Amino acid sequence: MERIVEMALQLSTTGKEADLMNLHKRISDHDTQEAINRHSGNLETFLSCLHPTTHTLAFTLILVHMRTSNQAEHQKFLAFFNNVVSDGDFMQLKVQPSSFFKLCHKATESYTTTSPISGVHLLQMALEKIKNRDQPQILPIHADLMKLCVASRLYKVAIPYVMEEFDTVSEHTTPESLLCWLYYGGMACIAMREYPKAYDLFKTALLLPTHQLSAIQLEIYKKFILVSLISGESPTLSKALGANALHVAKALATDYIEFATAFSTQDVDAVHRYAETHIDAFKKDKNFGLVKRAIVALYKQNIHKHTKIYLTLPLSEIQASLKLPSTSKVRDFVLRMIEDGQIAASINMRDGILAFHEETESYNSDETTQRISNQIRRAMTLNRKLESLDQELQLNSTYIQKTFFRDHHGGPGGNFAMGGDFEDEMMAGPFARDGH
Repeated sequence: MERIVEMALQLSTTGKEADLMNLHKRISDHDTQEAINRHSGNLETFLSCLHPTTHTLAFTLILVHMRTSNQAEHQKFLAFFNNVVSDGDFMQLKVQPSSFFKLCHKATESYTTTSPISGVHLLQMALEKIKNRDQPQILPIHADLMKLCVASRLYKVAIPYVMEEFDTVSEHTTPESLLCWLYYGGMACIAMREYPKAYDLFKTALLLPTHQLSAIQLEIYKKFILVSLISGESPTLSKALGANALHVAKALATDYIEFATAFSTQDVDAVHRYAETHIDAFKKDKNFGLVKRAIVALYKQNIHKHTKIYLTLPLSEIQASLKLPSTSKVRDFVLRMIEDGQIAASINMRDGILAFHEETESYNSDETTQRISNQIRRAMTLNRKLESLDQELQLNSTYIQKTFFRDHHGGPGGNFAMGGDFEDEMMAGPFARDGH
Protein backbone atom coordinates (compact mmCIF):
# COMPACT_ATOMS: atom_id res chain seq x y z
CA MET A 1 0.00 0.00 0.00
CA GLU A 2 2.90 2.35 0.66
CA ARG A 3 3.99 1.91 -2.94
CA ILE A 4 0.47 2.74 -4.15
CA VAL A 5 0.34 5.89 -2.04
CA GLU A 6 3.78 6.94 -3.27
CA MET A 7 2.66 6.44 -6.89
CA ALA A 8 -0.48 8.48 -6.24
CA LEU A 9 1.52 11.33 -4.72
CA GLN A 10 3.87 11.35 -7.69
CA LEU A 11 1.38 11.19 -10.55
CA SER A 12 -1.46 13.31 -9.13
CA THR A 13 0.45 16.56 -8.83
CA THR A 14 1.84 16.98 -12.36
CA GLY A 15 -1.45 18.22 -13.77
CA LYS A 16 -0.85 16.18 -16.93
CA GLU A 17 -3.72 14.16 -18.34
CA ALA A 18 -1.34 11.41 -19.44
CA ASP A 19 -0.12 10.97 -15.84
CA LEU A 20 -3.69 10.79 -14.57
CA MET A 21 -4.54 8.18 -17.19
CA ASN A 22 -1.46 6.22 -16.15
CA LEU A 23 -2.42 6.53 -12.48
CA HIS A 24 -5.90 5.21 -13.19
CA LYS A 25 -4.52 2.32 -15.21
CA ARG A 26 -1.98 1.30 -12.58
CA ILE A 27 -4.34 1.51 -9.60
CA SER A 28 -6.99 -0.37 -11.59
CA ASP A 29 -4.52 -3.17 -12.23
CA HIS A 30 -5.66 -6.51 -10.81
CA ASP A 31 -2.70 -6.93 -8.42
CA THR A 32 -3.08 -3.40 -7.11
CA GLN A 33 -6.80 -3.90 -6.59
CA GLU A 34 -6.09 -7.07 -4.65
CA ALA A 35 -3.62 -5.21 -2.44
CA ILE A 36 -6.17 -2.46 -1.72
CA ASN A 37 -8.90 -4.99 -0.95
CA ARG A 38 -6.65 -6.74 1.57
CA HIS A 39 -6.46 -3.45 3.49
CA SER A 40 -10.14 -2.48 3.03
CA GLY A 41 -10.64 -2.25 6.78
CA ASN A 42 -7.65 0.04 7.30
CA LEU A 43 -7.75 2.38 4.30
CA GLU A 44 -8.24 5.42 6.52
CA THR A 45 -4.52 5.31 7.38
CA PHE A 46 -3.50 5.46 3.73
CA LEU A 47 -6.13 8.02 2.75
CA SER A 48 -4.78 10.34 5.42
CA CYS A 49 -1.59 10.55 3.33
CA LEU A 50 -3.57 11.93 0.40
CA HIS A 51 -5.62 15.09 0.00
CA PRO A 52 -9.07 14.93 -1.64
CA THR A 53 -8.33 18.12 -3.60
CA THR A 54 -4.76 17.55 -4.74
CA HIS A 55 -5.02 13.78 -5.22
CA THR A 56 -8.72 13.48 -6.09
CA LEU A 57 -8.48 10.65 -8.62
CA ALA A 58 -6.23 8.48 -6.48
CA PHE A 59 -8.30 9.27 -3.38
CA THR A 60 -11.44 8.12 -5.22
CA LEU A 61 -9.85 4.95 -6.60
CA ILE A 62 -8.82 3.88 -3.10
CA LEU A 63 -11.90 5.10 -1.20
CA VAL A 64 -14.28 3.01 -3.31
CA HIS A 65 -12.76 -0.10 -1.68
CA MET A 66 -13.30 1.02 1.93
CA ARG A 67 -15.17 -1.55 3.98
CA THR A 68 -18.67 -0.56 5.15
CA SER A 69 -19.89 -3.48 7.21
CA ASN A 70 -21.22 -1.56 10.21
CA GLN A 71 -22.66 1.82 11.14
CA ALA A 72 -19.31 3.33 12.19
CA GLU A 73 -17.66 2.28 8.92
CA HIS A 74 -20.59 3.70 6.92
CA GLN A 75 -20.24 7.05 8.65
CA LYS A 76 -16.47 7.12 8.15
CA PHE A 77 -16.81 6.28 4.45
CA LEU A 78 -19.53 8.90 3.90
CA ALA A 79 -17.40 11.57 5.58
CA PHE A 80 -14.61 10.84 3.09
CA PHE A 81 -17.14 10.85 0.23
CA ASN A 82 -18.37 14.26 1.37
CA ASN A 83 -14.79 15.54 1.19
CA VAL A 84 -14.38 14.30 -2.39
CA VAL A 85 -17.62 15.87 -3.62
CA SER A 86 -17.17 19.14 -1.74
CA ASP A 87 -13.44 19.70 -2.25
CA GLY A 88 -12.35 17.38 -5.06
CA ASP A 89 -10.70 18.44 -8.30
CA PHE A 90 -13.29 17.34 -10.84
CA MET A 91 -10.94 18.00 -13.74
CA GLN A 92 -9.03 14.96 -12.50
CA LEU A 93 -12.21 12.90 -12.20
CA LYS A 94 -13.42 13.80 -15.69
CA VAL A 95 -10.29 12.20 -17.15
CA GLN A 96 -11.60 8.80 -15.97
CA PRO A 97 -15.09 9.33 -14.46
CA SER A 98 -15.94 5.63 -14.09
CA SER A 99 -14.22 5.43 -10.70
CA PHE A 100 -16.24 8.39 -9.42
CA PHE A 101 -19.49 6.85 -10.66
CA LYS A 102 -18.64 3.66 -8.74
CA LEU A 103 -17.93 5.73 -5.65
CA CYS A 104 -21.28 7.54 -5.94
CA HIS A 105 -23.09 4.22 -6.28
CA LYS A 106 -21.33 2.86 -3.18
CA ALA A 107 -22.27 6.04 -1.31
CA THR A 108 -25.88 5.65 -2.44
CA GLU A 109 -25.99 2.15 -0.99
CA SER A 110 -24.57 3.48 2.28
CA TYR A 111 -27.07 6.33 2.44
CA THR A 112 -29.89 3.91 1.66
CA THR A 113 -29.03 1.84 4.74
CA THR A 114 -28.45 4.85 7.00
CA SER A 115 -30.22 8.09 6.03
CA PRO A 116 -31.29 8.47 2.38
CA ILE A 117 -32.31 12.09 2.77
CA SER A 118 -28.77 12.99 3.87
CA GLY A 119 -27.35 11.93 0.51
CA VAL A 120 -29.71 13.75 -1.84
CA HIS A 121 -28.00 17.15 -1.74
CA LEU A 122 -24.54 15.61 -2.02
CA LEU A 123 -25.56 13.54 -5.07
CA GLN A 124 -27.05 16.68 -6.62
CA MET A 125 -23.75 18.45 -6.09
CA ALA A 126 -21.80 15.52 -7.53
CA LEU A 127 -24.01 15.43 -10.62
CA GLU A 128 -23.66 19.14 -11.26
CA LYS A 129 -19.88 18.92 -11.02
CA ILE A 130 -19.30 15.83 -13.16
CA LYS A 131 -21.83 16.29 -15.96
CA ASN A 132 -21.03 17.66 -19.41
CA ARG A 133 -23.18 20.76 -19.84
CA ASP A 134 -22.65 20.81 -23.60
CA GLN A 135 -23.97 17.28 -24.09
CA PRO A 136 -26.74 16.30 -21.65
CA GLN A 137 -26.38 12.58 -20.93
CA ILE A 138 -28.03 10.06 -18.67
CA LEU A 139 -25.27 9.27 -16.20
CA PRO A 140 -25.09 6.51 -13.56
CA ILE A 141 -25.49 9.20 -10.89
CA HIS A 142 -28.96 9.98 -12.24
CA ALA A 143 -30.12 6.52 -11.17
CA ASP A 144 -28.49 6.87 -7.75
CA LEU A 145 -30.03 10.30 -7.19
CA MET A 146 -33.50 9.08 -8.19
CA LYS A 147 -33.19 6.14 -5.80
CA LEU A 148 -32.35 8.41 -2.86
CA CYS A 149 -35.13 10.86 -3.77
CA VAL A 150 -37.70 8.05 -3.80
CA ALA A 151 -36.31 6.45 -0.64
CA SER A 152 -36.54 9.78 1.20
CA ARG A 153 -39.83 10.75 -0.52
CA LEU A 154 -38.32 13.92 -1.94
CA TYR A 155 -40.31 13.47 -5.13
CA LYS A 156 -40.45 17.17 -5.96
CA VAL A 157 -36.65 17.33 -5.94
CA ALA A 158 -36.51 14.50 -8.49
CA ILE A 159 -38.92 15.99 -11.03
CA PRO A 160 -36.59 18.59 -12.67
CA TYR A 161 -34.05 15.84 -13.39
CA VAL A 162 -36.73 13.55 -14.79
CA MET A 163 -38.11 16.28 -17.04
CA GLU A 164 -34.67 17.19 -18.40
CA GLU A 165 -34.06 16.36 -22.05
CA PHE A 166 -31.02 14.21 -22.79
CA ASP A 167 -29.07 13.81 -26.01
CA THR A 168 -27.53 10.43 -25.26
CA VAL A 169 -26.94 7.72 -22.70
CA SER A 170 -23.42 7.84 -21.26
CA GLU A 171 -21.11 4.97 -22.12
CA HIS A 172 -20.60 4.56 -18.37
CA THR A 173 -24.31 3.96 -17.75
CA THR A 174 -24.88 0.22 -17.47
CA PRO A 175 -28.20 -1.39 -18.43
CA GLU A 176 -28.87 -1.85 -14.72
CA SER A 177 -28.34 1.86 -14.03
CA LEU A 178 -30.51 2.86 -16.95
CA LEU A 179 -33.38 0.67 -15.83
CA CYS A 180 -33.09 2.01 -12.27
CA TRP A 181 -33.15 5.58 -13.60
CA LEU A 182 -36.32 4.85 -15.57
CA TYR A 183 -37.95 2.98 -12.68
CA TYR A 184 -37.25 5.42 -9.86
CA GLY A 185 -37.88 8.40 -12.15
CA GLY A 186 -41.27 6.91 -12.97
CA MET A 187 -41.97 6.41 -9.27
CA ALA A 188 -41.25 10.10 -8.60
CA CYS A 189 -43.57 11.09 -11.46
CA ILE A 190 -46.37 8.93 -10.08
CA ALA A 191 -46.00 10.56 -6.67
CA MET A 192 -46.27 14.00 -8.28
CA ARG A 193 -49.12 12.84 -10.55
CA GLU A 194 -47.04 13.40 -13.68
CA TYR A 195 -48.63 10.36 -15.30
CA PRO A 196 -47.71 11.06 -18.96
CA LYS A 197 -44.03 11.28 -18.05
CA ALA A 198 -44.24 8.15 -15.86
CA TYR A 199 -45.88 6.37 -18.80
CA ASP A 200 -43.03 7.45 -21.13
CA LEU A 201 -40.32 6.33 -18.69
CA PHE A 202 -41.89 2.94 -18.00
CA LYS A 203 -42.59 2.36 -21.68
CA THR A 204 -38.98 3.16 -22.57
CA ALA A 205 -37.78 0.64 -19.97
CA LEU A 206 -40.05 -2.05 -21.38
CA LEU A 207 -39.02 -1.34 -24.96
CA LEU A 208 -35.35 -2.00 -24.28
CA PRO A 209 -34.24 -5.00 -26.36
CA THR A 210 -34.34 -8.10 -24.21
CA HIS A 211 -35.33 -11.73 -24.59
CA GLN A 212 -35.91 -12.35 -20.89
CA LEU A 213 -37.70 -10.05 -18.47
CA SER A 214 -35.51 -8.87 -15.59
CA ALA A 215 -36.88 -8.39 -12.08
CA ILE A 216 -37.01 -4.63 -12.33
CA GLN A 217 -38.74 -4.76 -15.72
CA LEU A 218 -41.42 -6.96 -14.19
CA GLU A 219 -42.00 -4.37 -11.46
CA ILE A 220 -42.10 -1.66 -14.12
CA TYR A 221 -44.55 -3.70 -16.19
CA LYS A 222 -47.00 -3.94 -13.28
CA LYS A 223 -46.88 -0.20 -12.64
CA PHE A 224 -46.95 0.53 -16.37
CA ILE A 225 -50.32 -1.22 -16.68
CA LEU A 226 -51.82 0.83 -13.84
CA VAL A 227 -50.32 4.13 -15.02
CA SER A 228 -51.65 3.42 -18.51
CA LEU A 229 -55.18 3.03 -17.14
CA ILE A 230 -54.89 6.21 -15.08
CA SER A 231 -53.60 8.31 -17.99
CA GLY A 232 -55.92 6.82 -20.60
CA GLU A 233 -53.15 5.15 -22.57
CA SER A 234 -52.97 1.61 -23.90
CA PRO A 235 -51.19 -0.87 -21.60
CA THR A 236 -50.37 -3.16 -24.53
CA LEU A 237 -46.72 -3.82 -25.36
CA SER A 238 -47.02 -7.15 -27.15
CA LYS A 239 -45.22 -5.88 -30.27
CA ALA A 240 -42.29 -4.52 -28.30
CA LEU A 241 -41.46 -7.28 -25.82
CA GLY A 242 -39.82 -10.45 -27.03
CA ALA A 243 -42.01 -13.55 -27.09
CA ASN A 244 -40.28 -15.10 -24.06
CA ALA A 245 -40.33 -11.83 -22.09
CA LEU A 246 -43.99 -11.31 -22.89
CA HIS A 247 -44.80 -14.86 -21.78
CA VAL A 248 -43.03 -14.30 -18.45
CA ALA A 249 -44.71 -10.93 -17.96
CA LYS A 250 -48.17 -12.38 -18.52
CA ALA A 251 -47.46 -15.29 -16.21
CA LEU A 252 -46.13 -13.13 -13.34
CA ALA A 253 -48.43 -10.12 -13.73
CA THR A 254 -51.72 -11.93 -14.24
CA ASP A 255 -53.52 -9.91 -11.54
CA TYR A 256 -52.65 -6.67 -13.32
CA ILE A 257 -53.54 -7.87 -16.80
CA GLU A 258 -56.91 -9.14 -15.59
CA PHE A 259 -57.51 -5.90 -13.69
CA ALA A 260 -56.88 -4.00 -16.94
CA THR A 261 -59.32 -6.33 -18.72
CA ALA A 262 -61.99 -5.59 -16.11
CA PHE A 263 -61.19 -1.89 -16.41
CA SER A 264 -61.72 -1.99 -20.18
CA THR A 265 -65.37 -3.01 -19.64
CA GLN A 266 -65.93 0.33 -17.85
CA ASP A 267 -68.03 -1.67 -15.37
CA VAL A 268 -67.41 -0.07 -11.98
CA ASP A 269 -68.83 -3.07 -10.10
CA ALA A 270 -66.58 -5.52 -11.92
CA VAL A 271 -63.49 -3.41 -11.32
CA HIS A 272 -64.29 -3.03 -7.62
CA ARG A 273 -64.90 -6.74 -7.22
CA TYR A 274 -61.61 -7.63 -8.89
CA ALA A 275 -59.64 -5.08 -6.84
CA GLU A 276 -61.17 -6.28 -3.59
CA THR A 277 -60.64 -9.95 -4.44
CA HIS A 278 -56.95 -9.43 -5.24
CA ILE A 279 -56.20 -6.75 -2.66
CA ASP A 280 -53.54 -8.88 -0.94
CA ALA A 281 -51.53 -9.29 -4.17
CA PHE A 282 -51.69 -5.56 -4.92
CA LYS A 283 -50.69 -4.64 -1.38
CA LYS A 284 -47.83 -7.13 -1.41
CA ASP A 285 -46.44 -5.37 -4.49
CA LYS A 286 -47.14 -2.00 -2.83
CA ASN A 287 -49.32 -1.07 -5.78
CA PHE A 288 -52.71 -0.86 -4.08
CA GLY A 289 -52.52 2.93 -4.00
CA LEU A 290 -52.11 2.93 -7.79
CA VAL A 291 -55.04 0.52 -8.12
CA LYS A 292 -57.17 2.98 -6.16
CA ARG A 293 -56.03 5.82 -8.40
CA ALA A 294 -56.98 3.76 -11.45
CA ILE A 295 -60.49 3.29 -10.06
CA VAL A 296 -60.76 7.02 -9.45
CA ALA A 297 -59.72 7.51 -13.08
CA LEU A 298 -62.49 5.11 -14.17
CA TYR A 299 -65.09 7.18 -12.31
CA LYS A 300 -63.81 10.32 -14.01
CA GLN A 301 -63.83 8.69 -17.43
CA ASN A 302 -67.45 7.62 -16.92
CA ILE A 303 -68.41 11.13 -15.81
CA HIS A 304 -66.64 12.55 -18.86
CA LYS A 305 -68.75 10.34 -21.14
CA HIS A 306 -71.87 12.19 -19.99
CA THR A 307 -70.51 15.43 -21.47
CA LYS A 308 -70.88 13.91 -24.94
CA ILE A 309 -74.55 12.96 -24.39
CA TYR A 310 -76.23 15.50 -22.09
CA LEU A 311 -76.38 19.28 -21.68
CA THR A 312 -77.67 19.05 -18.10
CA LEU A 313 -77.92 16.11 -15.74
CA PRO A 314 -78.98 15.72 -12.10
CA LEU A 315 -76.16 14.64 -9.81
CA SER A 316 -78.47 11.92 -8.53
CA GLU A 317 -78.53 10.26 -11.97
CA ILE A 318 -74.73 10.28 -12.15
CA GLN A 319 -74.69 8.85 -8.63
CA ALA A 320 -76.96 6.01 -9.72
CA SER A 321 -74.95 5.23 -12.86
CA LEU A 322 -71.65 5.19 -10.94
CA LYS A 323 -73.23 3.49 -7.90
CA LEU A 324 -71.69 5.97 -5.49
CA PRO A 325 -73.08 6.27 -1.93
CA SER A 326 -74.15 9.93 -2.19
CA THR A 327 -74.43 12.91 -4.51
CA SER A 328 -71.73 14.60 -2.45
CA LYS A 329 -69.25 12.03 -3.79
CA VAL A 330 -70.33 12.92 -7.33
CA ARG A 331 -69.98 16.61 -6.54
CA ASP A 332 -66.43 16.05 -5.24
CA PHE A 333 -65.45 14.23 -8.40
CA VAL A 334 -66.97 16.85 -10.69
CA LEU A 335 -65.51 19.82 -8.84
CA ARG A 336 -62.05 18.27 -9.02
CA MET A 337 -62.45 17.58 -12.73
CA ILE A 338 -63.58 21.16 -13.36
CA GLU A 339 -60.67 22.49 -11.33
CA ASP A 340 -58.22 20.32 -13.29
CA GLY A 341 -59.69 21.43 -16.61
CA GLN A 342 -60.87 17.90 -17.47
CA ILE A 343 -64.43 18.98 -18.19
CA ALA A 344 -66.20 22.28 -18.89
CA ALA A 345 -69.18 22.33 -16.54
CA SER A 346 -70.85 24.05 -13.61
CA ILE A 347 -72.99 22.79 -10.73
CA ASN A 348 -76.23 24.35 -9.53
CA MET A 349 -75.75 23.53 -5.86
CA ARG A 350 -79.34 24.38 -4.91
CA ASP A 351 -80.99 22.09 -7.45
CA GLY A 352 -78.18 19.54 -7.70
CA ILE A 353 -77.95 19.93 -11.48
CA LEU A 354 -74.75 19.56 -13.46
CA ALA A 355 -74.63 21.71 -16.62
CA PHE A 356 -72.08 20.85 -19.30
CA HIS A 357 -70.62 23.66 -21.41
CA GLU A 358 -69.06 23.68 -24.84
CA GLU A 359 -65.29 23.49 -24.91
CA THR A 360 -63.94 27.00 -25.46
CA GLU A 361 -60.41 26.00 -26.43
CA SER A 362 -59.45 27.72 -29.69
CA TYR A 363 -56.04 26.01 -29.83
CA ASN A 364 -54.26 29.31 -30.39
CA SER A 365 -53.40 30.18 -26.78
CA ASP A 366 -49.86 30.16 -25.48
CA GLU A 367 -50.79 27.48 -22.96
CA THR A 368 -52.17 25.15 -25.63
CA THR A 369 -49.21 25.76 -27.91
CA GLN A 370 -46.85 24.93 -25.06
CA ARG A 371 -48.79 21.78 -24.18
CA ILE A 372 -48.75 20.52 -27.76
CA SER A 373 -45.05 21.38 -28.10
CA ASN A 374 -44.28 19.45 -24.93
CA GLN A 375 -46.19 16.42 -26.20
CA ILE A 376 -44.32 16.51 -29.53
CA ARG A 377 -41.00 16.97 -27.75
CA ARG A 378 -41.72 14.02 -25.45
CA ALA A 379 -42.53 11.83 -28.42
CA MET A 380 -39.36 12.85 -30.27
CA THR A 381 -37.22 12.37 -27.17
CA LEU A 382 -38.68 8.90 -26.60
CA ASN A 383 -37.99 7.99 -30.24
CA ARG A 384 -34.36 9.17 -29.99
CA LYS A 385 -33.85 7.19 -26.81
CA LEU A 386 -35.22 4.03 -28.34
CA GLU A 387 -33.09 4.34 -31.46
CA SER A 388 -29.97 4.97 -29.40
CA LEU A 389 -30.68 2.15 -26.97
CA ASP A 390 -31.48 -0.29 -29.74
CA GLN A 391 -28.09 0.35 -31.34
CA GLU A 392 -25.84 0.81 -28.32
CA LEU A 393 -27.39 -0.97 -25.33
CA GLN A 394 -28.14 -4.53 -26.30
CA LEU A 395 -29.02 -5.85 -22.90
CA ASN A 396 -27.31 -8.88 -21.53
CA SER A 397 -30.37 -10.44 -19.93
CA THR A 398 -28.37 -13.06 -18.04
CA TYR A 399 -26.25 -10.35 -16.44
CA ILE A 400 -29.22 -8.19 -15.51
CA GLN A 401 -31.17 -11.05 -14.01
CA LYS A 402 -28.17 -12.26 -12.03
CA THR A 403 -27.37 -8.78 -10.73
CA PHE A 404 -30.93 -7.82 -9.89
CA PHE A 405 -31.82 -11.04 -8.15
CA ARG A 406 -28.57 -10.94 -6.16
CA ASP A 407 -28.76 -7.30 -5.12
CA HIS A 408 -32.44 -7.22 -4.41
CA HIS A 409 -32.96 -10.41 -2.44
CA GLY A 410 -34.45 -12.82 -4.84
CA GLY A 411 -36.34 -10.92 -7.45
CA PRO A 412 -39.70 -9.23 -7.91
CA GLY A 413 -41.02 -7.07 -5.14
CA GLY A 414 -37.66 -6.70 -3.32
CA ASN A 415 -36.19 -3.26 -2.79
CA PHE A 416 -37.71 -1.91 -5.99
CA ALA A 417 -40.82 -1.05 -3.99
CA MET A 418 -38.73 1.53 -2.09
CA GLY A 419 -40.68 4.63 -1.18
CA GLY A 420 -43.75 2.62 -0.23
CA ASP A 421 -47.20 2.42 -1.70
CA PHE A 422 -48.80 5.67 -2.78
CA GLU A 423 -51.97 4.77 -0.93
CA ASP A 424 -51.66 6.69 2.32
CA GLU A 425 -49.92 9.92 1.50
CA MET A 426 -51.22 10.45 -2.01
CA MET A 427 -54.84 9.21 -1.97
CA ALA A 428 -56.89 12.24 -1.04
CA GLY A 429 -60.51 12.49 -2.10
CA PRO A 430 -63.17 9.97 -3.04
CA PHE A 431 -62.34 6.46 -4.06
CA ALA A 432 -64.90 3.79 -3.36
CA ARG A 433 -68.54 3.48 -2.52
CA ASP A 434 -67.77 2.19 0.96
CA GLY A 435 -65.56 5.15 1.86
CA HIS A 436 -62.13 3.58 1.15
